[in-house]
Amino acid sequence: FFFELVGAMELAPPDSPYGWVVAVSAASAQFVTLGSINCFGVFFEPLHKYFGVGNAKLAAVVSLANFVAPLVGTIAGNVADKYGVRGIVFVAAICQGLSFFLGSMVTDFMTLLLSYGLLAGVAAGCTISPSLGIVGQWFEEQRATAMGIAFSGSGLGTVIIPIVATYLVETKGWQLAFRVLSGLSFAVMVAAALMKRRVIPEEHADQGPGICSILMTQGFLQLFSVGFFFSYGFFIPIVHVTFYAQSLGVDGMHAGYLLSILGLLTTCGNIVWGSLADKYGNLTAFRICHFVSGVALCLWTQCRSFSTIALFTIVAGFFNGGCVTCYPALAADIFPPEQLGGAISLIYTGFGIGSLVGPIITGALVDSTGGYQLASSLGGTAFFFALWVASYLPKLDYPALLAEVESYGAMEEAEAQRSPLKYRRQLSRTPDGFKAKNEPFAGSPLGLESAVWP
Repeated sequence: FFFELVGAMELAPPDSPYGWVVAVSAASAQFVTLGSINCFGVFFEPLHKYFGVGNAKLAAVVSLANFVAPLVGTIAGNVADKYGVRGIVFVAAICQGLSFFLGSMVTDFMTLLLSYGLLAGVAAGCTISPSLGIVGQWFEEQRATAMGIAFSGSGLGTVIIPIVATYLVETKGWQLAFRVLSGLSFAVMVAAALMKRRVIPEEHADQGPGICSILMTQGFLQLFSVGFFFSYGFFIPIVHVTFYAQSLGVDGMHAGYLLSILGLLTTCGNIVWGSLADKYGNLTAFRICHFVSGVALCLWTQCRSFSTIALFTIVAGFFNGGCVTCYPALAADIFPPEQLGGAISLIYTGFGIGSLVGPIITGALVDSTGGYQLASSLGGTAFFFALWVASYLPKLDYPALLAEVESYGAMEEAEAQRSPLKYRRQLSRTPDGFKAKNEPFAGSPLGLESAVWP
């Protein structure tokens, strides 16, 4: 009866109450999969002593997981668009549980790299793109807020899981901590049962582009590049802040709290900036968050005590959370909802490449220079590059469109600029079936030809 009830909800309209159930379910799934990956910094010190490897190799474990995730997500997102997300998230739960369980039994570093890095990456790939794509299908007017709630799961996981992991590492050892987290990972199956794709009305079902069209859509290459630069800097504090604090003499328990603070403020940023993006525009919120995040990361190494490092994690977490929320919301402004899972999964490939090289390069620079100064400066610069590329994202020619549909009572221009997807959808329902076009960017170094989207 429960599954029949959930199945009946797929016919509900967009922005219906069940959409919020789907958003919370997506957050629960990301709590386990992404929260588990983000807490890996807690294990740096014990793994460093156990395997005798440096920062670069330890960071490679997280980087491999973050690189594999979007590759798997490319397939998982398209499968979820066609067949639903529930079975895919079940696979994520199994892979995440096995990654910790097998990792607890390894005796050499390369086996840990392959067992944890690959399986955790598959789990994340089966969670991020499919769940965000499903959430995007359920909302039109409050999509950024819903995306923020969905992403808040990873932030909450980064709050709670490091505390649990730190306690277990300090009292029982890292192997037992891995096994406990393995059991926790299977809790994602509960969330999977509540996620259901919304059935798109038949008259709109064929409006979304296929994979080839997605790759050639105006804005895809820009979002791909933004994801690369953003993720390069984004994962540096997640992977290295715990070890950085310990290198300054902070004890392991308090160093683990820093990761929890980072996760808590990331969660707050997900929700707050999602709401602000719905009100003032995704791109405006995106620009503010990237600028502040870049400045904070450049100044990170000026923090030399627990209190100042904690202040850095508060600022970085809050604005990084906004960056994470606005990124898929910007994609939703360009791609139709029934293809959003596949589009996000392709765009997140750039995110995966950045997350692969960022922590590894940072670890290598720390090992070679003995400090984080150069590494943090490069990470902050990456945020500024993402901000620059985002300035070339496609915009709608609002004055021309408003003149075209003035007699149909379209939204005011200010409201249209805040919610271009809603505006385009309203235009597509006019008596003449008017179709909005993206404004071409003749001077864009990364731009492609404009795409037409109803």
